[in-house]
Amino acid sequence: MSKRTVEQMDLTESIPVPGGAVVTRQDAQPMDLGGTYGLIMRAVSDPLCDPAKLRELLAVRREWNADEAAAEFNAAVVRFQQKCTMIVKGDDNRGKKYAKMERIWPHIKPLLKDCGLAITWGSCRSDNGVCILDGHIRHVRGHAEPVHYELPIPEAIVSSSGKVVQNAAQVMGSATTYAKRYATCAALGIQTFADDDGSCGISPDKMINSRDSDDIAACLREMPEDKIFQFWSKLGKGSLAEMTAAEAAKVLPWCRKCVREAKDNG
Repeated sequence: MSKRTVEQMDLTESIPVPGGAVVTRQDAQPMDLGGTYGLIMRAVSDPLCDPAKLRELLAVRREWNADEAAAEFNAAVVRFQQKCTMIVKGDDNRGKKYAKMERIWPHIKPLLKDCGLAITWGSCRSDNGVCILDGHIRHVRGHAEPVHYELPIPEAIVSSSGKVVQNAAQVMGSATTYAKRYATCAALGIQTFADDDGSCGISPDKMINSRDSDDIAACLREMPEDKIFQFWSKLGKGSLAEMTAAEAAKVLPWCRKCVREAKDNG
């Protein structure tokens, strides 16, 4: 039996299936396996139907749906990474630059929605000083991939006077937050970068500044996929952080034009 979608069938076209039967487009539903839905409905209504054959049909349909859902999940993750720009490490913890989850989440939430993805967290437990976090990346078609992350539980924060200012629950809460941040970035391939002077450590008169980077990133979130592909193909770089100020000045008007055209075309 060939794997064909409804869109690939003519209205009058029939597809042979085991047993000598045929199914037509009217028998099938979107993303269904060549009419297994119609076959299942016929089998259910047939008092002489062999239960083993019915179970086999159901298994084939489940397997087909699972394969399709997995393929769409993979495509969604690829789209997410194509659209997700690097995130500035704009937060400071005792002199160390990083990006808080409060900075990461607003950046990726609209992209997750556009790609039909979501992150859900299950258990978070400690074991011998290690925080163990489990969750899933889920897709609207039902496919889910597990996320597992472990990191050492951080020491309790101590004040300048030497007094511990966190209890055990707060320490575990901090560890959970750290784990979710690291796990989210690792699972989705999110990249962060230090931008102390708005130039990624390179002369600010030559490299893209934070404002232009944010403007281009906002445009990319609203541009059609073909325009996004065209953007990265022409740019020839792996991230916005690698752009020069001159490149940004040249490409930003084009990005804004693409967004306007996309809105005008509905």
